[in-house]
Amino acid sequence: QRAGAERAARVEAEVQRRVAERVAAPGFEAALRQRLDEEIKRHFSLITVELEMKKKKVIAEFRQQRDDEERSKQEVEEIIRVNQQRAMEQQQKAAQALTQQKEALFREREMQRLSKEQRLRKMHELEQQGELVA
Repeated sequence: QRAGAERAARVEAEVQRRVAERVAAPGFEAALRQRLDEEIKRHFSLITVELEMKKKKVIAEFRQQRDDEERSKQEVEEIIRVNQQRAMEQQQKAAQALTQQKEALFREREMQRLSKEQRLRKMHELEQQGELVA
């Protein structure tokens, strides 16, 4: 057991020596810096991709909302146009009906006037005939 412990201590010491040797080497810090820079670049790349995806999503949602608003606006304008057209048609029908009523009333009054004139003429003729007979 003691021999195993000594052996483990020697292995540990050797590992520590090699680690210290590698860390003290002139290229170690440069290699470490390079790996860190690469990792940072990778993370920035991922963040950039995520931001681009979010940006595209926001733009797509904005366009969809704008399109929906435009479609809704056009639908409202169409409803207003149709309602105005119907109102105009109703006004024209009402005006035509009023004109027809006026014309009918005028014809009726004209017929009454002519009828009255005819009765008066008839009475006048009868009166004249009565004077001639008498």
